[in-house]
Parts: sequence; C-alpha cells; structure tokens
Amino acid sequence: MAIRGAVGNNSVLVNRYCKCIAAEQGDEKRCVDLTLLYAIETSKAAVTRCLLENGADPNGFNDENTPILHCAIRYGEESVGNFSYLQSSGFDLLLRYGADLDIQSKDSKQESALHVAVRWGKLGFIRFLLRYGMDPRSADSEGRPPLFAIFDRSFDYDNHNCLEIISHLVSRGADPNQQDNEGRRALHLAAQKGSRKVMELLIRLGAACDQPDATGKLPLDYARETNDHASIGLLESYISSHTLEH
Repeated sequence: MAIRGAVGNNSVLVNRYCKCIAAEQGDEKRCVDLTLLYAIETSKAAVTRCLLENGADPNGFNDENTPILHCAIRYGEESVGNFSYLQSSGFDLLLRYGADLDIQSKDSKQESALHVAVRWGKLGFIRFLLRYGMDPRSADSEGRPPLFAIFDRSFDYDNHNCLEIISHLVSRGADPNQQDNEGRRALHLAAQKGSRKVMELLIRLGAACDQPDATGKLPLDYARETNDHASIGLLESYISSHTLEH
C-alpha cells in the first residue's frame, strides 16, 4: 500500500504511521487501521478518503476492540435537521467504502452503533440508524438495549437533548420496560442517577414504578440509596396514586 502517498505531506499522520510500524512490528494492515482511526478522530476527511482509496479497512477496530465506524459516530459532527454530516464526515466515507452498519464491538459488551450514538447524545446519528432499520430493542451481551446507554455518561440527564433522545427511541419502538440481564429497567437507572425529569418522562411513556430488578429492588429503592429526596418523592407519589387506582 502506498501509505505515504495517501497521507501526503501531513507530518503528524506520517509520524503516527511510523510509530504504528514500530509498535506493531511491521504489521502493515494494523498500522493502516490505526492511522485511519487517527484521521477520523481528528476530522481529516481528505486523509480518511485517501486511506480508504488505498485499501484501508472500513470495518477495522481500535485497540479496545471498538469498530472504527463506532469511533466515527463518537467523534463525528452532525446536523440533526438535514443529515448534512453525511456529506463529508468520516462516518459517511466509511459507509461509502463498505463499512457494515451492523458491526458490533468485539469487547465483552458487543455493542451496536446505536448504543454508541445514544451514549454520546448524537441524535442525528440515532435518527439515521433507526431509519436504516436498526432495532431499538436490540440488546448487548449484558442484555442492555440502546436506551440504557444514555445513563453511561456523567452529564445533565434532564437536558433537552437527553429527553428528546429517549422520546425518539420509544417512538421508534424502544420498550421503556425492557430489562437487562440483572432485571433492571430504564427507570431503575434513572432513579440511580437522580434524574427527576427523565423519570417523569419514562413514567409518561409507560415505565412501571412497581417492578423489581433481579435482586428485588424497586426504582424507589435505588432512589433511597442515593438519598435523592426529589426522586424519592416523585416515585412514592406515583406508587401511591397507582395503588389507589387499583
């Protein structure tokens, strides 16, 4: 492969490639995969295109066994309204050169692209993947559907983007009562994070307050463990009203 021709005069990428050569003991394919990953992470579309034209694998993986396509989702820019990010991004280029949208991570979780898009709050990518036909109920090896990935990061769970993502997933078929391998539901995780607005939204979308996980804990128990009085009050109120109705 004419790798130096592909990277041209970009000294940073040339140095990156040379370091890969040394680290991988001359494994040309692995070096090219890692250089492609670096080009995508640093938003160098022209270099990404050159590498793919010269035979770089669009279905390669990084050192953590995450598909390069998933990395493109994490680092990719997006325009939610018109999908303009598809026109020149690393994500688009990978698709053009044969990337498999259904590719999963090769780590213990075996996550989908939709899990990644949800985790990083990429609503534009989420819409694209669902339009492509990705199942919002598809679980990873731990039984976690993409909806659960919204709780993997530390940020303001009550912000508009988070609520919009949850609403969109459910509108496209996600089940707010789907359980993971430990019997937890999205409401358990929201209670654990102390997110009142997310809990309110999940309940409006049909999440059950009175269903325990595999250890017998209710969402209310998770809220009590965090000593979040607002969450405790909300869940106690819903449980009380539900009991009175029945």
